Amino acid sequence: MNLFRLVNHWLHLLSVIFWLGGLAYLFLLLVPTLRRTVSEQVAGSVLWRLHRTFTTVIFFLTFVLMVTGAINLGMSRHGGTFPPQYISILGAKLFLVVIFLTIAWKNYLDVRRQPDQQVLAEVPMLRLSFVLAIAIVFLAAALRTLYPH
Repeated sequence: MNLFRLVNHWLHLLSVIFWLGGLAYLFLLLVPTLRRTVSEQVAGSVLWRLHRTFTTVIFFLTFVLMVTGAINLGMSRHGGTFPPQYISILGAKLFLVVIFLTIAWKNYLDVRRQPDQQVLAEVPMLRLSFVLAIAIVFLAAALRTLYPH
């Protein structure tokens, strides 16, 4: 077994786990709980601070995913070519990643422009980001089953 390949794939999967797990935590647990248990002012302050931090984490994880994904793709070819179906699914996955990153970048800039301790009524486009993340992971699983390495 190639240790570099194993560690690279492990870093890729760990980044996805943190990325999707963080989104799931925000979308399914934290935001609904804050809305039901604390005042709007407190919830907004917590969401503002959390969003600033989480967006930075998302960009770091995305960088790790892009680097490790490119390495995984390069090591998977072994001098051969991928079937057209693989290329189509990979293209759809990367397209969704670009949409996700565009949303994250817009949110990052919008929240950074707000003064400290600004009240954030909700995490912008959290539902869409969560759905995109699920779709991206689904397409990644489809790639893995279509072309196992």
